[in-house]
Amino acid sequence: MTTTTTGKTLRSHACDIISGAYETGVYYWAVGLGDYTWSDEDETASVTIFEMGDSTDYEEAYKGKPLHLNETIVADWLKLMGTTSEGVQTLRAQLNDRLVKDIIMLNVANDYDLDWDAFDYDAVVQLITLGEVRYG
Repeated sequence: MTTTTTGKTLRSHACDIISGAYETGVYYWAVGLGDYTWSDEDETASVTIFEMGDSTDYEEAYKGKPLHLNETIVADWLKLMGTTSEGVQTLRAQLNDRLVKDIIMLNVANDYDLDWDAFDYDAVVQLITLGEVRYG
């Protein structure tokens, strides 16, 4: 039996979530500030986005509350949501079973590979920044 390892930490997975959402997922409901950073070597990522809401006017979106994400915010959120009963209940109410399992497993398994797509990253970013999955 061959065992493969990802070598990814929770912080590295957090970077993947930020980059996956920013590069492929959020632009039907959010607009970016242009401050996106990502480094696989340093396990860092950050971005500021603004919810578009019902408007398609970028200038209006920029007047809203900035939604800032970085690897620490996302990693801390993954830890809280995947290890507490309240967190797991919230995940189950907002996300599909596969994503809930993946978030729990990130906190249990030392080496866990995510097979997520743009929709998955986007849903998680919405839940982190907006407190619910509003779009999609």
